[in-house]
Amino acid sequence: MQNRIKFFLALLLAYLLFYPVEESPEKWYPPALDESKERYSVQNYYLQDIEVFAEQDGYGPESSAFGADGRLYFGFLDGKIIKYNQESNIAEQVFANTNGRVLGLEFDNEQNLIVADAVHGLLSIDIEGNIQSLSTQSDGLPFKFTDDVSVSKNGDIFFTDASYKYGHFDRENVDIWIHKPHGRVLKYSAKNKETNTLLDGLYFANGIALSPKEDYLLVSETASYRIVKYWLTGPNKGKSEYFVENLPGFPDNIDYKDGLFWVAIVDFRQPIIEKLSPYPFIRKIMLRLPESFLPSPKINSCILAFAENGELVFNLQAKPGTAFGKITDINEQNGFLFLGTFDGQGFGKIKSPR
Repeated sequence: MQNRIKFFLALLLAYLLFYPVEESPEKWYPPALDESKERYSVQNYYLQDIEVFAEQDGYGPESSAFGADGRLYFGFLDGKIIKYNQESNIAEQVFANTNGRVLGLEFDNEQNLIVADAVHGLLSIDIEGNIQSLSTQSDGLPFKFTDDVSVSKNGDIFFTDASYKYGHFDRENVDIWIHKPHGRVLKYSAKNKETNTLLDGLYFANGIALSPKEDYLLVSETASYRIVKYWLTGPNKGKSEYFVENLPGFPDNIDYKDGLFWVAIVDFRQPIIEKLSPYPFIRKIMLRLPESFLPSPKINSCILAFAENGELVFNLQAKPGTAFGKITDINEQNGFLFLGTFDGQGFGKIKSPR
């Protein structure tokens, strides 16, 4: 019996140490967590009052867009896009179904709904619900995780590919766990119908938003707890810098409204990830364990709002695990914040704090 146990333990050890993994984690040193906690310490539990609607309509309503018809459109995990009455919060119809995973949504000036679909790439859906594929690759490299969109006044579409290596339905959070720069910012030209890469080498390129003058983009670099500013015009055109760093958690979608950039913090930073970041060998061992052993997002609620100069204006939170959480998107409209989540039933709604 003892020999069998020893043999089993030897096999287990050999598996944990030597079984091949697709990619080795990268060593990195996160910014000081204590400094971040101090800046973003809880000032209120404003998000405690979030109301949740449409819990029976589907799972994971990640993001939303408002149409010229005054309706609210939410995209779900199974590819459905459902149209809601924003006053009654009741579904009116299934507008379309991409049969993928709808992440980013925004209407263009012709009222086509532009969709970042993690499976099918960049899509356009007309008012009748007809789906057209716009782009699936850039510079010969296919998208694996098309994530969010922002549409300019002239119809050009700026969007993110969170990872060219791992897709949405691959092992959960693997890109964040290995911390490799697989993310890209891309532009689809409305004039020539071509896609070009504007910025690459990002650590999980997530939410994206144009500035009001359309002279720069903001992009969430989720795995590095920061937001990147990429200049589209002016003397710094084509250059990037950091808009804000050392966030308290993982930034997701960014939405601009009336002088504020709303940033969804999908979860707070986790001590185990912080402590193991400088040790890629240990993280590689953990990649050989079942997925349930890896850190996963908790049910936390956090929304930040920044002025155009990067000043923190709002820091809204709730008691951990007690309110609508894992917030991925904030859409401010008619005095309310409409909230998405990647991992839950229904969407959230709460009065805007301003």
